[in-house]
Amino acid sequence: MTDPRDLVERRAGEGWFTATEAGWLLRWLERLAPAVLEPVPRRFVHADTQPTNVMVNAPDGCVVTYRALIDWGCAQWGDDAVDVACAPLRAAPFLLEGHREVAPLMGDETAEARVLWMTCQITLDTLPRGAVPGLSWGENPVARLIETMRFFAEASVDRWRHWALWGPEVTGAAR
Repeated sequence: MTDPRDLVERRAGEGWFTATEAGWLLRWLERLAPAVLEPVPRRFVHADTQPTNVMVNAPDGCVVTYRALIDWGCAQWGDDAVDVACAPLRAAPFLLEGHREVAPLMGDETAEARVLWMTCQITLDTLPRGAVPGLSWGENPVARLIETMRFFAEASVDRWRHWALWGPEVTGAAR
């Protein structure tokens, strides 16, 4: 997986955003880096848990029942936080809550930081695709970017606010 800090430099050089946004994004990634770069034991992961790969049953709009996780073509041994990062970010608190009830992620204390790092990496990596009519949510970099913005705009979970993009450590200003 490409380090998102390298992708920030590359995407800024390609003109996707200015040096101002690149500097801010790099400061945020540097804030995440100490938590993210600590090695964690590897698990077998799906690595493509986007909405189109999760089968559910919702008869007549009633309770949604999980049925299956499909399309295991990206499965690999890796950081189990990737399965959370591949899903919409607003689902991440619920996915981690479920994990913590059953089987916490490896290196659970840094799970939120790792999910944010990977979300940034996936978004920056796929950004050159631009508009992608007909592709699924997970393959659409603009949809992922808007989902990330929406997540932080609506964030209410303390474990996530700690890593928020607008903290004084990132912006250089008081809240």
